[in-house]
Amino acid sequence: MLRRIIPVGLLVVVAAALVASARAATISFRFTINSIVTECTESVALTGTVHAVLTSVDNGAGGFLVSSTFNPQGVTGVGLVSGRTYHGTGATTTIFRIGKGASETFVNNFRLISPGAGGDVIVHEVFHVTVNANGDLTAFVDQSTVACT
Repeated sequence: MLRRIIPVGLLVVVAAALVASARAATISFRFTINSIVTECTESVALTGTVHAVLTSVDNGAGGFLVSSTFNPQGVTGVGLVSGRTYHGTGATTTIFRIGKGASETFVNNFRLISPGAGGDVIVHEVFHVTVNANGDLTAFVDQSTVACT
């Protein structure tokens, strides 16, 4: 479904650029989407705008934290079979830490809500990984659910 709106690699590149330019920096931008997603009973053609906020903070000890939040704004969809109208809501957040060890936490709450009874799609994803200073994996979570109402 709608997994990781931007690849982690791009997030790291943006983080590096932000960290290189200041001890703390935030950028905000919007981009349009035009895609088809298939969940539950039909494919839905989505269009609209996603708002993104990326923040990077240098911890002063050789590490940094990067966070990102993406949320749909005015995202609408049309069911390709039913013609039903959907509205995209929710938020996707990533927190990435590098220092003595590293961690990443990704939480996606995305919903396609349609007027009336039934037809909604609820997506919830959680991914977390922690690696200690020795490079050992110390925590790993990867859960994903899709509910069709």
